[in-house]
Amino acid sequence: MQANIFKRALSLGAVVSATAVLAGCGGGAGSANYDDGTTWDPINGKTIYRTLENETDMEVAVELWINDRERVDRAIFIRPRSYINVEISGLEMRDYITYYAEFDNGERTEGSFSEDGATVFKDNRSRAGGVTTEQVNGKAAVKTGGETVKISAKKAK
Repeated sequence: MQANIFKRALSLGAVVSATAVLAGCGGGAGSANYDDGTTWDPINGKTIYRTLENETDMEVAVELWINDRERVDRAIFIRPRSYINVEISGLEMRDYITYYAEFDNGERTEGSFSEDGATVFKDNRSRAGGVTTEQVNGKAAVKTGGETVKISAKKAK
């Protein structure tokens, strides 16, 4: 009889342990955070939320490219001292975004990102002048409010 009780206690412990492990996995079938900076959904793919912030005194036109091969439908214009949020959905897990920014004075800057965060264009205060870019990754860097441009990678491909 003691062996029977011992077997039941072991199987109950295994069920409780399995439930605790599965509960720690979170999310379920919906979207879940794949890492610190992206949202992954098995049906819709990866989504990146990014703030493009213009801290210069010039307007900037920003072109976005998926994996530096597929241009999204239009350039994004950002007024001086303002920002625009961009939501890019339908990406594959390894996809990244390349940006090419051109300012009123003809200066250009470029870079890339693959996760949520902010891309900040700043005046370089050194003697050389010019524009610098700062990348701040993570969901906390995405500004709330303001204009949001929604882009679907599925339409761009």
